[in-house]
Amino acid sequence: MFLESTCATLGCRSEEFWSIYDSDKLAADVLSNEILTNVIAANHERLRVAEHRYRLDDLLTGMVIHAPHPLGQRYAAVSLHIAHEKGEDTVINLATAWMEQLFLPIMAISRILNTKPNSSRSPEPEAWNFRKELSKREEHRCAFTGAFDVYRRQALYEHGREAEVPDGCFYATRAATHIIPRSLNDFSGKGTDLEIGVAAYTCDLDILQSWTQIDLQPLAGSGINSASNGIFMSTMAHETFRTFQLYLDKDTYPTNPNKYRLRTIRPAILATGKEEVDIEFRSLAQSGVDPPNPALLSAHAAIAKVLNLCGAGRYVEKVERDAEDCGILREDGETDVAILLMNRLAWRHVSQV
Repeated sequence: MFLESTCATLGCRSEEFWSIYDSDKLAADVLSNEILTNVIAANHERLRVAEHRYRLDDLLTGMVIHAPHPLGQRYAAVSLHIAHEKGEDTVINLATAWMEQLFLPIMAISRILNTKPNSSRSPEPEAWNFRKELSKREEHRCAFTGAFDVYRRQALYEHGREAEVPDGCFYATRAATHIIPRSLNDFSGKGTDLEIGVAAYTCDLDILQSWTQIDLQPLAGSGINSASNGIFMSTMAHETFRTFQLYLDKDTYPTNPNKYRLRTIRPAILATGKEEVDIEFRSLAQSGVDPPNPALLSAHAAIAKVLNLCGAGRYVEKVERDAEDCGILREDGETDVAILLMNRLAWRHVSQV
């Protein structure tokens, strides 16, 4: 773990953090329960008053109980333990830092990736291969709904191979969706901050890696287009997956590395009308293509759970919807300009890549 930003927020030295993190006297489950009761619950009112847009107490609760890895849970618990010792203001500062340096930027990045690419640009060869591999692994179907790729159907008919079109299925346009957003690929050559001109929005990759325990280095450069970082799905499912409104839960099938329970944040969000469905990806031996990396899917699921628990996902969506309905700025002065600016900067960045 890289703890520079976390230690700066906590006002402690890295040695202080590691002395607690490595202590055998503090079992992870005991420490986590202590944090939930004596830190988060005890500071409930202060956390609620400190931020009216979303619930910081629920954010902290989610960071502990929904951490995608035991070591990530320990990172969150130790950070809150130190913050509590420094005082209530430090607990609030830590919650604010996690929201502003991790969750809000990653939402901005992920939401922008839903915009249609510039039709005047030719897709990169790597992007074509990424889509081709995912399509092969999912057999040209949406991994979530089973809908057959409408363009594949059209191509088969044009080449006299209509017998290969599955019977009794429905059709939809497909999207090759990255689990870890493609824009985070900037870390490979530009440090950990994603900068745009004189203004910047930052996704603190140190926090992301410390909490999720995922290794981003294999995703550097062309690695971001690895099949293990992608899923072939309908464009509608792509929209909801990228905005963290659905996720794949591993807890239901812990012994099967490629089977998940798809869960939706809101009722009937899938085109099929179902809120939950079992998903099993074909293995490398079955398809010749790597299945999705469970660690990456666990990280995506954890972010979705926290955003839903603290209300930040719905809040950002409301800000964007109000901006579309009322113009960039509301007449009553209630527009959250910071959120809009972050999303617009992210859009500028992605459109220039």
